[in-house]
Amino acid sequence: MMLVLGLDTMMASVETAITSILDAFPSLKKTSFRRYSSITLICLVFFAIGLIFTTQAGTYWIEIFNNYAGGWAVIFVGAFEAISVSWFYGFGNIKKDIELMIGKRYTKYKIFYLWNVFWAVITPGILLAIAVLAIKNSTIIKLDDYTFPYWSHVLGEIITSITLAGTVLWAVWLIIDALFISKKPLSSLIKPDFESWRPKKNYHYDDMLVAHGLQPRKRPSRKNLQAFENIVRN
Repeated sequence: MMLVLGLDTMMASVETAITSILDAFPSLKKTSFRRYSSITLICLVFFAIGLIFTTQAGTYWIEIFNNYAGGWAVIFVGAFEAISVSWFYGFGNIKKDIELMIGKRYTKYKIFYLWNVFWAVITPGILLAIAVLAIKNSTIIKLDDYTFPYWSHVLGEIITSITLAGTVLWAVWLIIDALFISKKPLSSLIKPDFESWRPKKNYHYDDMLVAHGLQPRKRPSRKNLQAFENIVRN
């Protein structure tokens, strides 16, 4: 059972890393050879990192990673995601996307707007409070009668901070790009960009533009209507 749980957790972690890297560098997935070579290299790097847990000190390293790898930084990232989606992307856009995917049978009721309160206020507020308490209560870890040295606590906090570093560094890069490279207003960084982001299939993209009021709905041609009526009759 523990083996299956470990494999399940590792599959999710590896798939997240692979998807993020291939999406950030699309050239790596242009051909099957590049794609599979990239996936193999990522798995080999993860394998090399995991060798440290097979040494005689592996139990102590596992304890360090177990306490610090998913610490307060992950909670901060979750809070920032809730804030960015609710406040910057906007609840109105979220509502239109949901209606586009599953229709208006769930969004037409006023109770649906409770989700706006949860996503925009309650969830980020609770997550930020938990993160602050986690930082405040952070102490040197112990394993039975053994107290870890202070350097392990510093290393653990660095591991935790690395989780948040990606979000912070990416935000800094976007600001630098807007000011000095692309030379566009900073306000563009907190507004939805439906040109840069788009569904893979064109007809899904057209549906999205129509749902957000950026493109008029196209009336079906007489030929398409007749084809649809024939399908319904048959």
